[in-house]
Amino acid sequence: MKTAIIFLLFFAHAIKAQELTLKLLEEVANHSSEKINHQVIEKYNFIHVPEESDNHQNTYKNKSNLKDWFITITVIPAKKSCKNIVTAVIGKNHDFVSLKKQLLSEGYTFAGEKLLSAEITLLHYIKNNYLFSISKEITSTGAYQILFTCK
Repeated sequence: MKTAIIFLLFFAHAIKAQELTLKLLEEVANHSSEKINHQVIEKYNFIHVPEESDNHQNTYKNKSNLKDWFITITVIPAKKSCKNIVTAVIGKNHDFVSLKKQLLSEGYTFAGEKLLSAEITLLHYIKNNYLFSISKEITSTGAYQILFTCK
């Protein structure tokens, strides 16, 4: 029983370490590719996905094999004010409400909704030159879609 409790505590910590946070997105948006690899792989325990990466983008995923818990982050170099555009797809079991609370507590302001397609409505949040957009509902892929960029 004691071993099972220790395993569950370790597993819960590992899952928590792979939550998508606003801090992670901001760090990835503002660092060079070498620094991103360190941040995402070493600090946040994600895996680089070379088959989905090329000279124009790098893709990372969490270690979950469960559809409802996955996270995929794609980093695309930008030529404007921040170094990268970051897109993310998060499984439906991630704490969407907590992510929205993080935005508000970190000074982001809700800037309205925009209909992207018949199925996808984006919620927009802004802070200084940052724009954070997240799908209002789970999309047909079974996940939330996120875009983090600079204006």
